[in-house]
Amino acid sequence: MIRVEGLRKSFGDVRAVAGVDLEVERGEILVLLGQNGAGKSTTLRCLGGILRPDGGLIELDGLRLPESLDSVRARLGVVPDQARIYGRNTAPEYLDHFGYLYGVPAPIRRRRIATLLERFELADRKNTVLAAYSRGMAQKVALIRATLHDPDWIFCDEPTAGLDPVAAADMRRYLDEQKLRGAALIVTTHVLSEAELMADRIAIMRSGVVVTHGALDELRQQAGRGRRFIAHLARGVPDPEPVSSWLGEHALDHSIDGDRLH
Repeated sequence: MIRVEGLRKSFGDVRAVAGVDLEVERGEILVLLGQNGAGKSTTLRCLGGILRPDGGLIELDGLRLPESLDSVRARLGVVPDQARIYGRNTAPEYLDHFGYLYGVPAPIRRRRIATLLERFELADRKNTVLAAYSRGMAQKVALIRATLHDPDWIFCDEPTAGLDPVAAADMRRYLDEQKLRGAALIVTTHVLSEAELMADRIAIMRSGVVVTHGALDELRQQAGRGRRFIAHLARGVPDPEPVSSWLGEHALDHSIDGDRLH
């Protein structure tokens, strides 16, 4: 279980994270959703030991940061928002190096590398240096690197940003496979539709704090609670049913009265 209480981080006079509380169970994906500058990436960097927080508690399966950072890193996988990979290496060379650093035995890591390159349709580029990879291909390699050692916790910062729909869907499927394996995942995005496709629970961040959190259905109910509006359908709309269906899918209670939606 990942437990975060009162996490704070500032850069000079800029307060990036202002008291974040989170809990993530094993076998669960929590999505941090918010606009750029909301504090998502800074939160993730603190949890991954990249940044030292100013205060608060970070605990991963009972291991506290920063005291147990070395033990945590051995069981952690991190995918940054911009994949930083060594351009002069091929993918197998690059991944073999990190597998060695993670302590994965040579026969196992090389078998996993071959399997995952095939899984992400990169096997035919295994002799190509990484500098020639597209952004989407580099993101796939970064994800393989982060999960090569079957980590217990996986942090992904905007993993589908800039990817085409097919590559993004493949990335989401793989993250779901990691969840089913029993890992606890925290993923960031600024795109609501991506959060809906990935999350078991969503934490919405704004100005360095979590303003609300919960399962998608719970958040939809909260969004519609206590709000009432009347909308008139535009002239020429012969059938209000498609509009009604869309509202229903987004958990907005409504009724139809002629050309009016309540």
